[in-house]
Amino acid sequence: MPTQHPSLAALAATAQSDPRAAKSGVTRLARPLPAADLPPFFEEACREFAAAGVRELAEWAFGEARKVEKKHPGLRDLDRLHAVFLEFAPLDAVPPGALRDHVKLMAEGPAADEAHARFLEILETAFAAGVVPYARIFPDLLTLAKAAGVKKRDAEDGLAARLLRTGVLPGASHAVWRAARRPLGRIAAGDPGVLDLLLRAEPDERAQDADLAAEIRQMWLEALAEADAGAHVPPEWFFTTGRRCEPEVLFRLVDQAGERLLPAPGAAVDDPALPYPGGSVYDALPGPGSSMFTRYRRDVEPCSWKPEKIDFGALAARLPEERPEARHALTVQVDAFVHGLSSRAHTGGRAALRALWAEPALRELLRELVRGWKAQAGSGSLPELDHALGRLVPLAEAGYQDLDPGLAAGLDLADPVTALLGALRGGIPSELALPYRSRHDSGDVRILQHMDLLTITWRNGSLQVIGPHGRPAPSKGPLLEPQDHTLSAQGRAGAWHAGGADLFSRHRDGAWQTFLVEQDRFVGPVLSVDPDTFRRRPEAPSSAEVTFPGAAGPARVAYERGAITVTAHDGTVTAVLPYSPTQKQDRLLLAPPGWWPHLVPADPEGSAVLRAFDRRQAERLVDAAISGPLEAAEAVPGLEVPLRNEVVSMAVTTVECMYRSVRLRDVLGLPPQPSLPPDLRTRRDLPVAKSLRTVAYGRRLGALMADAARRPLKESAHPIDVVGDIGKGTHHDFGKMGAHALAATRPWTEEHNREAWLESLRARAQTPTGDGSGRWRALTLTWTGDGLRPRELELWRTPNGSLVFGHHYTDRSEALEHSPEGTFGPLGLPDWEIKGHPVPQGWGGADRVAALCRLLAERGPVPQDPAWARELAERTGMSLVDAATICFGEWSRLPPAEIPDGIRALFADPAAPGRCLPWTLSYPMMDAVRAPLVPDDPADLWERGPDIARAAARHTELTTEPTPS
Repeated sequence: MPTQHPSLAALAATAQSDPRAAKSGVTRLARPLPAADLPPFFEEACREFAAAGVRELAEWAFGEARKVEKKHPGLRDLDRLHAVFLEFAPLDAVPPGALRDHVKLMAEGPAADEAHARFLEILETAFAAGVVPYARIFPDLLTLAKAAGVKKRDAEDGLAARLLRTGVLPGASHAVWRAARRPLGRIAAGDPGVLDLLLRAEPDERAQDADLAAEIRQMWLEALAEADAGAHVPPEWFFTTGRRCEPEVLFRLVDQAGERLLPAPGAAVDDPALPYPGGSVYDALPGPGSSMFTRYRRDVEPCSWKPEKIDFGALAARLPEERPEARHALTVQVDAFVHGLSSRAHTGGRAALRALWAEPALRELLRELVRGWKAQAGSGSLPELDHALGRLVPLAEAGYQDLDPGLAAGLDLADPVTALLGALRGGIPSELALPYRSRHDSGDVRILQHMDLLTITWRNGSLQVIGPHGRPAPSKGPLLEPQDHTLSAQGRAGAWHAGGADLFSRHRDGAWQTFLVEQDRFVGPVLSVDPDTFRRRPEAPSSAEVTFPGAAGPARVAYERGAITVTAHDGTVTAVLPYSPTQKQDRLLLAPPGWWPHLVPADPEGSAVLRAFDRRQAERLVDAAISGPLEAAEAVPGLEVPLRNEVVSMAVTTVECMYRSVRLRDVLGLPPQPSLPPDLRTRRDLPVAKSLRTVAYGRRLGALMADAARRPLKESAHPIDVVGDIGKGTHHDFGKMGAHALAATRPWTEEHNREAWLESLRARAQTPTGDGSGRWRALTLTWTGDGLRPRELELWRTPNGSLVFGHHYTDRSEALEHSPEGTFGPLGLPDWEIKGHPVPQGWGGADRVAALCRLLAERGPVPQDPAWARELAERTGMSLVDAATICFGEWSRLPPAEIPDGIRALFADPAAPGRCLPWTLSYPMMDAVRAPLVPDDPADLWERGPDIARAAARHTELTTEPTPS
């Protein structure tokens, strides 16, 4: 276009050397011109400046033209403006503000479709010239697209395709890349041609500042990951162009590459200079839940408790697989299935066990497991005894011995106390510790060993590399920023140090993947795939020998299938601990076995105490652990906290083994457990198995309360101490032994429920609170004071004797009171009032329960008489259905086929044949009236029936306003 102002060309020629003079000259030439001539004049100036390569002045001149039009709206002509933008946008002479104002102007127009098409035409013209006009092309296009009815996704994808096709994307700004990365991934996914364009669109680092260029490059790599590029690029791409990638993005690309990403020929896969006879600890890391020593998990496949939903046939079909890992995985599932039978023996567990037994392959697998558990139970190892009893007990209670009568044959259960003593004297993990600890006490920590270097990555991102004998080794410093948890969330491995390089490994689909770790000062930690390290893994022996402080010989520490086993010098297994490179920082941190010789003594004096432990000390420790962990901790003074905690945990485990051993002997008919602590011994005619903890807690609580009642009483009631675990559940089933006896003697009670009632009766009858002496009562109290209530489980000396608080609810508190004389006067507790009626101890006593059990065995269940309910209703005035519910149980829980017609008629609704009337009494009222029905002499229950008169008297008492305390 010929110039109409020749002087503009002269000004443009001097603009490079003196831009201020050139700008002033243009302004001076524009002053005499009328408004209508100013836009073309400034556009001509823009054209000259652009031709001279002075972009800043070109944008200024273009902007001046638009200012005139904005000041004089009548000069605006959208058709002319469109032609102007089509001419100047390719010249990179349009300032961003002018284009944005033009978008707004077009959006205000009536033709939304035309505005959208024109804006795309402007962009297309600029792209064709290699120019991205400004940063906000995506938001402005979406504004016009929305008005034109174009979907957001279609508009974004179309613009991203234009950027790729025209080749302008590598030089685009940060804002354009941020808006384009997801659309680029979408349009390139599944389209090889577009993906090829995206691969060739690597950002031009020279077009941006270094910090922005680094971020743009990561956006490009993220778009490639969205497009599944890893599945299409050659392996060499990872080693060159794909280096220094953000972790999450590189992991996705590597996963997409799959098996194609193999080490280059001659690359090191394993270190040939490390001949570990027992293999490396990192040979195979198990998946979650695959350790035989993990606790039962409900998400393990065969642990569904609806037998019809367990496809044991499909499980059995997996056994012939040759891969050892597949068989081991199935073995773990069967192990978890058996472990979970304990709470389901009578509600689906028995049927499921029989369904498993019906599959010959699974039957042989289970027999193999049972043989192993029996060997563990007699090995003398505490962790193995605990593991074995956790399987043999539920298996026996689910009736395995009916399927395989040889369960009891050759079963020689180890003494738990002896096993504990052997473990304490042989050496336990808490005696040794890592030489360094983080200042942070929560979150995950990752520990990996490679040769003679141990790398610890803490949750805050700091990295510690420890050399032999605990000396710090050189490292590049933190691998992760404190806010970056990307690396720590990947796989089951972590960071490690080798040959002066920081590496990060993860374990995916049975294979190791190792990446070089570097720090990018703009984007943080970045990873690279290196052909020489990608298939490497940290190397460390899977077993080692370590001598615990003061031990007579070295112990063996070995890793296998997700667990570290510690075996003392005499062959006793002292610990079996789940192990993973990722661990919880607030627990005992476990180094891999190869590093144990470098661990330092954590508590030398405590270790000396354990080496000198004898049988009597072990018995005292276990006796204390019966009451709970706090009491056990007091039995081992002189140990520092980590070591003491593990000793206490082992003592508690020993007690659990005692309880389970008693249960197993009871089910299999084996001789009673020898050498039980006094509080766990029961009468021969009152055997207790499942409820042995109830016996121990009840006896110890009774002893504490009796001792408190003998103490001198001060001016008023006062606290003494907190009773701990033995006080939990003080209200549970108190005063209900009579009701339980009644339920146990009914003809229609299912046998497993009958045995449960009798077990509970036998247990409670051998405790002070169930002796039927009348020296105990349960209270519900309300707090009337202004301060804080006493602590839960707090023991008080009271005018009546002693009292222990149970659970505190919002509006009430539970308490158990003891009077040595059996006389209860006013409560004598300041700021407390009794709510409702106290619950008396009621029927009970060891002799009565023994007689009841003997009579039930000799005579069978008590015949039921409908007249009992009629008499109770007549004496109390309650409805007949309420009286029948008290005497015979809730109708909804009764088996209709076994209920005599005379009793069924008591529940019937005369107005609706076939339906039953609802009861109206509360559960506490029914329990309170039901408990006195059992006569003091159990024989009378068979001969004369229940004591209706006493139950009616209790009802009258409960329906009378209680005397204020």
